[in-house]
Amino acid sequence: KNDCFRANSIRVLSRILDPTMAAQIDRYLKTAIVDKNPFVASSALVCGINLIRSAPDVVKRWVSEIQDTVNSKHSSVQFHALALIYELKKADRLALHKEVTKIAKSQLKSPMAECLLIRYAAQVLMAERDPSVEKTLMAYLDSCLRHKSEMVTYEAARAFCQLAVVDSDGSGGSTVLGYDITHATTILQIFLTSPKPVVRFGAIRTLNLLAQHRPQMSARCNCDMEPLLSDQNRNTATLALTTLLKTGHESNVERLVKQITSFMSDISDVFKIDVVRAVKGLCLQYPGKYKTLMSFLASNLREDGNADFKRDLVDAIILIISQVPAARENGLLHLCEFIEDCEYPSLCTRILGFLGEEVPGTGQPSRYVRFIYNRMILENALVRAAAVDALTKIAMRCAALRRDVLLLLQFGQNDNDDEVRDRISLYSGALGCCLDGGEDARLGAQALLSAELPFSADALYEGLVEHLGSERRAEAFALDGLPTEEAHRP
Repeated sequence: KNDCFRANSIRVLSRILDPTMAAQIDRYLKTAIVDKNPFVASSALVCGINLIRSAPDVVKRWVSEIQDTVNSKHSSVQFHALALIYELKKADRLALHKEVTKIAKSQLKSPMAECLLIRYAAQVLMAERDPSVEKTLMAYLDSCLRHKSEMVTYEAARAFCQLAVVDSDGSGGSTVLGYDITHATTILQIFLTSPKPVVRFGAIRTLNLLAQHRPQMSARCNCDMEPLLSDQNRNTATLALTTLLKTGHESNVERLVKQITSFMSDISDVFKIDVVRAVKGLCLQYPGKYKTLMSFLASNLREDGNADFKRDLVDAIILIISQVPAARENGLLHLCEFIEDCEYPSLCTRILGFLGEEVPGTGQPSRYVRFIYNRMILENALVRAAAVDALTKIAMRCAALRRDVLLLLQFGQNDNDDEVRDRISLYSGALGCCLDGGEDARLGAQALLSAELPFSADALYEGLVEHLGSERRAEAFALDGLPTEEAHRP
């Protein structure tokens, strides 16, 4: 018999067998699991992984044979046996915990199986706090940090960092579930100086994740991250930079921003977004550096990038304006310059809405009116309508600009879009009343621009449906009795 043919036929059968046929050849597959040839045994285990979805009852009969192969001396057999046991037990939480704990106490020979078991152990620890399980699995993960395989050591350090992210009890310190994980960060620090590019990338990516939740732990490795800024792999260099931004000191901000600017054009949009988020966090942490950081964000608004990248840049600038009062004037001007050449209507609309809210509170609101008016005459209907709203909001809160804004709105009275024309007509009338009627008229007209309804939209719909079906449908529908959004929620 040819073992190669047997193994390949088993793998193909796993893709085409229906439950009835699988039950008929159950005996042959069970025998193949404990075959002396590792290729045949691995193929049978992979067959079980595929059949677990279509014929789970058949695979459940092989538990004894699968348990035996977990102790196989062949790495691929051990790996696939562990994966199949997980698939069999994952629906039963207690059984899975028991199985993972039992295997963790044994000595696996395969580094691949060790890595898989580390991931399963981390999942169990994240799922539920059980002191007896925690003690065994944390001891197992700690022992894996001293494993002779670099792959296993990294996977264990990564597991500790993932646990640090979800463990809120130890936030701010160096403990996870009550255990000190300084050794894990030390391992990652050593890996940062590895001659292997993939090891350096894995280590810095894990530290980058840790820096988002435990920056003080990642900061210990800063001295070894800085050489990675000149790494030949741009992705590694970017991760090193964003990690340093999350953990760096105020005195290093200018130097780091200069280095970001030098290679922003060479990295993918995914990494660009990560950089933007790191810069946003740094600006909120050190408000005094807002000019340098805002300038970096604004320069990237003018560069090429997809919608997600531009949205993150705009979000960052808007958040900084909201949180750092000194940055308001600069930030609003950067946003105004961006909408002059913005190819994303939804983003332009959002910025115009923000300008309508923020501009009246600035020292010189008139300097922003030109940018908004340009959108009213040069853009598509959606953006033109948003520009009309923004101009009217500014005029409502800035008495000195009402007459000028009313004149600008009148230039758009012949707009070819019904929505824009209707808004201009409505707001022109409201502004005219404000000019003639004083403060009471202004307060009444300002309600037109409020995005908040005094009642629930769902309640309005239900009330209208009920009213149309009633005998009083010829009468005017009264809005007074409609509940608010909070009161209407079930």
